[in-house]
Amino acid sequence: MDAKTLNQILEIAFQKKVSDVHFEVDNPPFFRGKGQIIRSRLPLLTGKDTEFIVNTILEFNGKTLDKNLHEIDTSYSLPNGGRFRVSIFRQRGHFGMVMRVIPPYISTFEELNLPDVLAEIVKSPTGLILVTGPTGNGKSTTLAAMMRYLTETFTYNIITIEDPIEFLFTSNKSCIIQREIGIDTESYDKALKSALRMDPDVIMVGELRDKETIDSCMKASETGHLVLSTLHTQGAVSTIHRIIGNFPPESQEIVRQRLADVLVATISLRLVKDKTGDNILP
Repeated sequence: MDAKTLNQILEIAFQKKVSDVHFEVDNPPFFRGKGQIIRSRLPLLTGKDTEFIVNTILEFNGKTLDKNLHEIDTSYSLPNGGRFRVSIFRQRGHFGMVMRVIPPYISTFEELNLPDVLAEIVKSPTGLILVTGPTGNGKSTTLAAMMRYLTETFTYNIITIEDPIEFLFTSNKSCIIQREIGIDTESYDKALKSALRMDPDVIMVGELRDKETIDSCMKASETGHLVLSTLHTQGAVSTIHRIIGNFPPESQEIVRQRLADVLVATISLRLVKDKTGDNILP
């Protein structure tokens, strides 16, 4: 394995329009396309191959490989601009990774076959908007489309806090600041507290992972900002239960009232195959 071979494999992902690339020892690279895992005909990967890939990705991000590394989320870009969200992990003593393809183009609601009501939802000047659904069902892509609409429609100061940064946004009518956990800031909680001092109109948080992040997002919503984020849940009702369940029992009633005051919408996504079976639509 060398850098040229790695980039050629990743370029195949863009050419074939797959969503993920899997690298694991004693297997060839796997691709996920149209919701299905596809085993490639490439050579089997060795421990040295996957360690080389990890080193390449970490060096791209200005980091070195720590022997105590067990898992990390980061990103990687091809020379031609193609981007990936990367999840690195250890399994059976070797490194493995899953690389999520990030489309180079941020699509509109219409291009993604998303309902027009999303444009009405993001017009809310304050509050909390959540995009939810299982992994791989288009939460990040939908959130990116919403961000595009905001930048093209309003004159806002928008701050994104992500782990890692996925879509790269360009300031249009709005000014956009993108911060990455581990590179630009230490944690979601600290970044959110800092964001409130950066004259924000809109704050986009990549994911609500813990109680501290949820609480900080609600506080930002309560202080007159529009906050957008994602959550891994199965539906609108389970989203409410998941948020409240992060807090101790004695705090849950207050949290329920706070959430009722700030929640603008919960957008629950599922991808399904069309009648031909060749395409996946929300």
